Amino acid sequence: MRVAALLVSALALAACGKAPASGAVHAPSTGAANPGGVVGNLFPNLFQASYRAEATITPRTGQAMPVVVIRSGQNVRMEMDTRGGHVTVIQNPEAHHAYTIMNMAGRQVAMEADTSGEQNPLSQDPIQAWANRQGYTIVRGGPCAGAGQTGTEWTSTRAATAERPAVSNTACVTGDGIILQVKEGERVTWQTTSVTRGPQDAALFSLPPGVRVMNLGNAGALIAGMRNANKPASP
Repeated sequence: MRVAALLVSALALAACGKAPASGAVHAPSTGAANPGGVVGNLFPNLFQASYRAEATITPRTGQAMPVVVIRSGQNVRMEMDTRGGHVTVIQNPEAHHAYTIMNMAGRQVAMEADTSGEQNPLSQDPIQAWANRQGYTIVRGGPCAGAGQTGTEWTSTRAATAERPAVSNTACVTGDGIILQVKEGERVTWQTTSVTRGPQDAALFSLPPGVRVMNLGNAGALIAGMRNANKPASP
């Protein structure tokens, strides 16, 4: 289960999934809001650039973790060092496969998950999911910068209610869709430290030879099972 959770978290952070129908960026003026609306033509297309980036993930609890992100269009590869060792995550949306590669008992093993199906969290376009969360308002902010790059800030905010506090998340994204920084409130959760643009080797998005593959089945069903397992038992 920890492997599956890591897979889901890593792919979400990498903004993986299906590319939006339009790659154009038609942003509203600074400060303009898009309450509950689709931002496919407002938010930069995350699937158009080819690059290698280094970043740091800082979870709410735990130690900051360096990560390498390699993207070529829809294909994405992430590498990170965890307490359990080096982990590589690869997703190819067109093939509907995602892999988490790690060492187990001295042998390299790849956990394979099926990402097909419209209801599968790993197959959904994260831009649309981010934009259409009920009760949230999307606002385009001013310019931002990081890792020698320039971008624009985008903030997703949910107003406070009697049952829950306000929530605000801000992303700094370049015009060609490279995420430079993500903040949860004022706390930085993702910070890109270097970016190198250019074509990436196709072999980086394939399994290395000799890796043992363990099929986890449909990732959507797996995630649903994990969620149900965390629910309190009925009386």
